[in-house]
Amino acid sequence: MLRKAGYGDAASIQNLIRLYSETGKMLYRPLEEIEKHIGSFIVYESEGEIVGACSLKSDGDRSIEIRSLAVDPRYYRRGIGTALVLEAIEQAESGCSRERGEEQLFVFTYVVSLFQKLGFQIVEKSTLPAKVWNDCKYCLHSDKCDETAMVRPLIRQYIPAMSYVVSPAIVAEAI
Repeated sequence: MLRKAGYGDAASIQNLIRLYSETGKMLYRPLEEIEKHIGSFIVYESEGEIVGACSLKSDGDRSIEIRSLAVDPRYYRRGIGTALVLEAIEQAESGCSRERGEEQLFVFTYVVSLFQKLGFQIVEKSTLPAKVWNDCKYCLHSDKCDETAMVRPLIRQYIPAMSYVVSPAIVAEAI
């Protein structure tokens, strides 16, 4: 079940992030940072356990980042990552405004195929605003970043919620 994260979910979210940060695949997030920004997190809960999470962060300019996307390895290949990203897209699109000037979602990822099937395109990292690199100074790979930068335009119209059991063909039609 997808839902907005609550304060009590912070430790579980951090544990998921830690699974990936220990291998250098994700930037570590201190518990205090997760708690401070808990409202930006979406979680996937299964049988009372948080098995997936991601968050949204506006760069204050024209972009919103999908970050800290993590799925418990025991739950791979069940559509949880796809569901989290679809919900993040929906939240970003329903919350974006012309006044704030937000035009695109972006992500740094190792899971290119997931984001491609959801309408993201690969871009040169240098095309993203300098502000997005603020967290990179804490990354193990900051000197030799091997993640792929991807963007997807925000659509400023109401899109009805889609089922989270989605085939790639349906996703392609929706985008």
